[in-house]
Amino acid sequence: ASVTLVDLTLRNGAIDIVDAGTTAGNVYRVERVRVQSIGRPEVVGCAVNVTLNSPAPQVIVGDNTIRTGAVSGSPRRGICVVAEASPTINAAVFRNRVSAQGGVPMVVGIGVNGGAGGSVQLSANTVLGPGLINGIAVQRSAGSSTRTLRVDNNVVAGQDDAAAWGLTIQSVNTDARIVNNTIVHGARGMLVAGFDALPVNARVANNLVAFHTTLGYSIQPGPTTNANNLAFAN
Repeated sequence: ASVTLVDLTLRNGAIDIVDAGTTAGNVYRVERVRVQSIGRPEVVGCAVNVTLNSPAPQVIVGDNTIRTGAVSGSPRRGICVVAEASPTINAAVFRNRVSAQGGVPMVVGIGVNGGAGGSVQLSANTVLGPGLINGIAVQRSAGSSTRTLRVDNNVVAGQDDAAAWGLTIQSVNTDARIVNNTIVHGARGMLVAGFDALPVNARVANNLVAFHTTLGYSIQPGPTTNANNLAFAN
């Protein structure tokens, strides 16, 4: 299957892609979509939601503009890529602008969760508060296959929940590169860790983490390189 959604504008709406098939190699593409306010959270909690179950799907989400909007109700989410079972996923999430506006909190601006191996890249996204609980979050709690993860050149500003983070990388069996990101003016900046006692193999370099009221960054010891990051006024 190949599904492409391009050049749409939605007000008080959302996109929900559910991949429940068994054929390998499905492709899902969402590009140049504007969500001016996110719709009813009891229907779809994310402005762009992709739920994966088939083997080795490919997800491309790029150049979209999303804001919470002024619709009242439960907190919303921006871009969500979720692997329900354990497919090997290949996802590229790039040049999206996600902002929490209108007084409705945003639980997470961009989130990628679950799955087995494959490749995930989040590049040149901008996620803005206020009302932003988590900025960018990549989490994988289990799986024996190695995943390649690259998080680069993203901007997160205005994360204002003291129990959450601007950038969260919490993943096992992952070869991660977290470079050239700017995380500023929030409560907590950046977390890089594994799950339970399992470490994450990461290179964390050339990131700017500044002006956080609770904590700048936390990097779990292990096979992780922490170099040339600028931490200021946290």
